[in-house]
Amino acid sequence: MSDVRHTRQVRLAEVGDAGQARIGATTAHVEAEGLAGAVEARYLAGAGVVKIATTSDAIGDAARAVDARVEIVPSPRVHLGRGEPPPFAFRDPAARDVAMGAWRALVHVRRAIKRGDES
Repeated sequence: MSDVRHTRQVRLAEVGDAGQARIGATTAHVEAEGLAGAVEARYLAGAGVVKIATTSDAIGDAARAVDARVEIVPSPRVHLGRGEPPPFAFRDPAARDVAMGAWRALVHVRRAIKRGDES
């Protein structure tokens, strides 16, 4: 059974217990830095990812602020080819960074959940 904090997303048909287990077992690679990377790390930690690979201590601190169990592992800078993000048209660069971080986290979580469907 999953952690109590994730009961709402486990109830989603797209996630379930198996999907939540895959989210927890995945290693997320956070490439972005600054606000976008911090938002991505916080969203991933909130979704249940407990291992994040990054080159930034600030990214690790952001993730641990959400869940102290998050393990940070060193990662070489590697482009993961997540595809092109949707066009974000924001006047404020900080708002764009938040949107980019959230979008990257969502892409990662969706891939982790679908990994079980490929068998």
